[in-house]
Amino acid sequence: MSNKKKGILAALVLIIGVLLILMVAGWMLERQELVAEGLAKSKFPYVKYSQEELIKIYGTGEPSDIMTTQSPEQTHAIFISHLKEGEIDEAVECCFRRGDWDETKAFFERVKNEDKFDVMVSDLTEIKKGMMFDATATYLYSGTKVGGEKGGGILEFIRDNAGKWFIKGF
Repeated sequence: MSNKKKGILAALVLIIGVLLILMVAGWMLERQELVAEGLAKSKFPYVKYSQEELIKIYGTGEPSDIMTTQSPEQTHAIFISHLKEGEIDEAVECCFRRGDWDETKAFFERVKNEDKFDVMVSDLTEIKKGMMFDATATYLYSGTKVGGEKGGGILEFIRDNAGKWFIKGF
């Protein structure tokens, strides 16, 4: 075999070796991510759990059989009472999920700084029931648009695994 052919063969073996290493590394990263999320076994070869195994470990995740401990109406009443007192932190922390606190507090502070806080509170005070499902609910409120026109919006609720309803958004 000539030196040229040996060089080509060596380069080809090197390229195939590098590709194999990259594929194994990618597979390992993907499997480690699944293990971290609890979707695969933590021992090599990191086999993914079947649907039956996931249900056995985590349950169905369906909150339909969870008894409501605080209704959307109760959450709304607590929320409005805190807003009427000007207690933004309390209103947000009692009625919104922890991950939404910072953004929601910033929104209320911005509305307060624009002197539109009282209008917003009065708009959100009266709600009409819309649709209610096992884990989500939607309520309608009538509001005031800029310029005094009548408007409105939607107040969304979501139920956690403890049966408490939180405001998801509006």
